[in-house]
Amino acid sequence: MGKKLVGHNNVEQYVCHDEKKIYVDRTMILSPGAKDYLSKNRITTVYGPKPETTAAKANGAEAEQYRELASRVVTMLKNDYGISDEQKVCEITTQVFQKLHEGA
Repeated sequence: MGKKLVGHNNVEQYVCHDEKKIYVDRTMILSPGAKDYLSKNRITTVYGPKPETTAAKANGAEAEQYRELASRVVTMLKNDYGISDEQKVCEITTQVFQKLHEGA
C-alpha cells in the first residue's frame, strides 16, 4: 500500500481545525510546502493516529447497546413467544426500535 503525499494543495483536508492539529500517521508523508503551511497557520503536527473522539466512543457504546438489545429481543421472541420466522423476527425488532425511538 502506497503512502499519501500531503502537500500545500491538499493539507487542509487533513487538518482538525477545532483542535488546530494535524495527525500524521504511517500512511502519510508531509511535503515541505505542507510543513510551511502548518507552521504559518500555527497548526500542531502530531505524529501518530488520530485519537478516537468522545463522540465516536459514545456512538460505539450506543451501537453496542442497540446490538445487545436487539439480541435480547430476538431471544425473547424465539424463546418466549415461539416466533422463529426470521422475517417476522426482523419486522418485530424493527418495530420495537421505532417505538423506542419515538419515546426518546
